[in-house]
Amino acid sequence: AGNILKKKARLIFARENWELKDELGSEIHFFALNLAARIERSMISARTKSALQRKKDEGAILGRPTGSVSKKLTGHEKDVLKYYDLGLSYSAIGKMYGVTRHTVRAFVEERRDVAKNEKQLLTA
Repeated sequence: AGNILKKKARLIFARENWELKDELGSEIHFFALNLAARIERSMISARTKSALQRKKDEGAILGRPTGSVSKKLTGHEKDVLKYYDLGLSYSAIGKMYGVTRHTVRAFVEERRDVAKNEKQLLTA
């Protein structure tokens, strides 16, 4: 509240028909609203953490599965590898499919490893 008042800005709460002014009552009102918002954030955080812990205790696996591949690139393996072999950057390929360069790099490296392993199995 102090910064708003120092900069001579006006803060108007249209829903409550209330304005932050340079007076004690106004600052107390603003402090109360700020405190209520902080308490609400804290309660939401605690509720979320509690629910996640309960799910974890029930045996649910939380988060993205380890090693999962990009669904946006699945089915485009040949095209992605062809673009990479032609010299396109990971960023350029990523823009074509709406993914990050990191996703393209991981996808290409994973496919290269799979191809290399298949080749070794065929020659063995």
